[in-house]
Amino acid sequence: MISPGQEPRLWQEANKEEIITISWDEIGDLKNYKSKSEIIDKLKEELDEDRTYMNDSLALWQFENEMRVGDVIYVKKGRNTIFGRGVIESKAYFEPTRGGLCVSLFHSSALFMMESLI
Repeated sequence: MISPGQEPRLWQEANKEEIITISWDEIGDLKNYKSKSEIIDKLKEELDEDRTYMNDSLALWQFENEMRVGDVIYVKKGRNTIFGRGVIESKAYFEPTRGGLCVSLFHSSALFMMESLI
C-alpha cells in the first residue's frame, strides 16, 4: 500500500508519468543507508531529534530494499479507499532533479484511477 501524501498534485504527476515516488528530500539516495537505524539517525539529525521515525524509516527501507519488480502496489486514500493499482517494472533509482520531490522511483504499469474497492 502506498499513500500519495498530502499533496494531490504529486499523485497526479506520478499517475500521469506512471511512477511511484517517495518524498524525503532530507534523506538523499536511500542506497547510502545500510539499516533503518541509519535512516532514523539522519531524520533526527535533519528534522526533529525528539521523534522516533519508526514508521517513516520502515517505509523508506521497504521502498528501497524490499519492493521488487513484479510486486503489485495499491494506492490508498485514508483507511477505506483504494484508488490506484500498479505493477513495479524497475528497481528503485535516485533522481535528485525532480524538483526535490523524490528520493526513489519505480515505474509502474497499469497505474490508473479506479473506484473504491471497499
